[in-house]
Formats: sequence, structure tokens, C-alpha cells
Amino acid sequence: MSFIKTIVGWLTGKKAEAPVEFTVVFKLTAHKLKMPVGMQSEPMTNSGDDETLDAFWSDEVESAKLKQKRFTELMAEALQKRDPENTYVCSDKFYITVTTKDGQNGSIFSENIWREVADCPGERKPKLRTTLAMGEMTKECSLKGNLDRIIPTSRGKNYIEYCTNQMEDKIFYEEMTKDLYMSFVLDLPDLFQSVSRQDIDECGKSLAELKEIAKDNLRRCLPDAMEVLSRDRRIYMLAAGGNHEAYTIHLPECLQQIRTTLERDFAFAIPGRDLFIFCKADDGEAMFTLQEQAKLLFKDHSRPITPGLFLFEDGQMKAIEISAS
Repeated sequence: MSFIKTIVGWLTGKKAEAPVEFTVVFKLTAHKLKMPVGMQSEPMTNSGDDETLDAFWSDEVESAKLKQKRFTELMAEALQKRDPENTYVCSDKFYITVTTKDGQNGSIFSENIWREVADCPGERKPKLRTTLAMGEMTKECSLKGNLDRIIPTSRGKNYIEYCTNQMEDKIFYEEMTKDLYMSFVLDLPDLFQSVSRQDIDECGKSLAELKEIAKDNLRRCLPDAMEVLSRDRRIYMLAAGGNHEAYTIHLPECLQQIRTTLERDFAFAIPGRDLFIFCKADDGEAMFTLQEQAKLLFKDHSRPITPGLFLFEDGQMKAIEISAS
């Protein structure tokens, strides 16, 4: 289910195909700074146009009858052909177990990738090129050499539990409030690469310095003016582009601009990577609608974060739950 159709459906109550007018209510501006001298990394290319990667996939991947478990098996086979030095095995319909040539173990979560291509049989191979490219890219991409690419990300409980239980190289994260965490990724041309605790220890920067570098990098990823859209001036959504909407909660100036413009505290949801939806904290009906629909958006999103509802009050975030009146 596409982002736009989903949003239109629940914000308007109309069918997804029905024309709906959203208006720009106000705009947000991030406080951008110039890139520090000497921190620019080497340019990278995007693998999206590399047609040679299609040959690693079986033609079966284009079948309209393909199921998730079989897709994960085919993905493991394609990764194995692409990277014969290491071993890739489908362990269940969601996971691929990876064993490197030196005996290190890891895993790949295939569900999000499957969600992105499930509805486009016959057109999947081009969309899957970055899946095969990610292994080669991450081998060469260190945090220390790519400090200009690190950005803060928003994570939910499910992702943190998965990483904690399944990944040997533990990612770095900090709890912001219940079911909402901050971590780091490298914003690469083909993918977001998670940053581990070991990466941070070896990068030569303190955690405090790294947080400020990541925020500044995120600001440079955003447009000069981010549009806030609404149909009825009760529920609003941010349009920032580049799949960075949910990460703007890490920029204090953006949150404060929303609060100042609305002239009150606000509730927000970030069910997916490209979703930052909010409403006034004194509008109980809108808050309940936002809470319930965030759960649905989280369930259907190809890059889910959290189904929770959160309150920004007096400069602080906290998880909340609204009961039906």
C-alpha cells in the first residue's frame, strides 16, 4: 500500500483514488551549517542503474504467485551468487543467516524488502538492485571515513529487539521515551547503513560530538523549507523528501517551530521512515484518530518505525495512549 494512498484514505475518509486537496499550512526551516573543512568523504555511486545485478536473480522472483518465504530463499541465492566468499542461508521467511569466511555470524531481515516489491511482479529485479549492492558497499564504508554521512534516525522497539537478539555487531541506540529510540546510520546512495557501538568507539569522536555532527548532516539533507500539509487544520503531515521526515524529531528547532506555530503542545506519530504526522495536544478526537491510524500505517509500511503516539510538551517527549471517549 503506497504512502499517499494510505494517507489520503485515513485523513479524508474517501477512497484512495478520489482527488483530495492538501494545502501548505506553514513551513519549517532547519538551521543549516556549512560542512566542516576536511570532513567531506569520497563520492559514491548509486547502483540503481546497474543492470548487471539483475542476472543474479532467478526469473522466478518476477512471478505473481511468489510468496514471502520463497522470496527470502531466492534472495539468499542471489546474495550467494553475488558474494560467493560468504554463506547466505534462508533461516525462515523473514531472515537470512550470513556466515562470513572468517566465521562471523549475522543476519539480514528480508520483510521490509519484500514489502517494497510484493505488489510489482514483472518489475522486481530493477527495484532489487540495491539489495545486492549493499554487501559490497558496506564492506568498504567505515564511519571514520564517512563522518559527513552519519545522521540520527528514529527506531521503534521491534527493530531494537531484533538488532539486540539477531545481530552480532550491536548497533548503537539511546532510548528517548517508551518505544522510541535514537540511533545512527550512514546515509549512503543505496541504503542506510546502521552504526554500531564499535564503529563509534573507533571513529575518533566523542558521542556528544557525533550527535552534533549527525544533526548537522541531517539538516543538510533537508530542503531549505519543509512543507507542513493539512486538509482540515486538525491533523498535519510534514513533507521533507528523501525519506527523512521521521528523523526531524531529532532537530530541536523543528519541534519548537511546530509548537510555536500551533501555539500549544502537540502529539505526533512516526509510523514509517517518511511519515511525521501530528496534531494539537488539546484536540482529543484528532489525537485518538492519529493514534489508531498510526497503528495501521505502521503495519503496512515498507520501512516501519513505531505504532506509538507521542507528546511534545515543554521541550520533552513522552509516550502517551488515548482512550476512546
